[in-house]
Order: sequence, then C-alpha cells, then structure tokens
Amino acid sequence: MHNIIYIVLGVAGAFIVYWYVLGRGERVGVSQLDELVKAGWQVLDVRTKAEYEAGHVSGAVLVDFYNPDFARNIAKLDKSGKYVLYCKTGVRSRRAGRIMHIQGFANVCDVIGGYEAYKKL
Repeated sequence: MHNIIYIVLGVAGAFIVYWYVLGRGERVGVSQLDELVKAGWQVLDVRTKAEYEAGHVSGAVLVDFYNPDFARNIAKLDKSGKYVLYCKTGVRSRRAGRIMHIQGFANVCDVIGGYEAYKKL
C-alpha cells in the first residue's frame, strides 16, 4: 500500500514540476509565424549556434538556451516587446518562454513543433 502512495505522490510531483518548468504560455502553430512577424513580433531562435548556422527562420535572433548566460541575455531585452520563440521541436522554446514570463515579459509565445515543423512548410 505504501508503494502505491509513493508512486501516486511521485507522479503528482512530476506533473507539478513539468507544469512549472514548461509553463502555460501561449503556443502558436508554425503557420502563424509569418503573421506574427508582420505584426511586429521579434523571432528568437533558442537553439545552439551550430543548429542556427545549419538553418534558421529569416530575421531570427540567436539566443542559445543552453548558454549559461541565457537568463541574463534575455533580461537585456525590452520587457514590453513581443517575442515568438522556437527551437528544434518546441521543448526548449517552451522552457525559455517560461523563464521570460518569470522575468516579467508579458508578450511571449512559442512555436509548436519548432524549426522541424517550420521546415515542412
């Protein structure tokens, strides 16, 4: 019986951590990216430099999520700006968006499926 309780608590704890880390920010489809850019949203690529150099969305600014200074680099951006984030598949951009929300950015969304989805357009 104790094992079942520990399993349930472990699953519940994992869900809470997952929700906190990934956040509940807005997610947009890759088909909406051009519309957002035309509306003045800045595109941030949160992949590594090597990934960025292998191909990226036109006009995207590289802000490597894995860089130890990521949070400091993001903090330098205008908090009143509008940002759409993407990575390879959407996991890093979701996490990066959560960090931005914690830092006080109000207009942040990430692209569902990331660059992999973008390449299929």
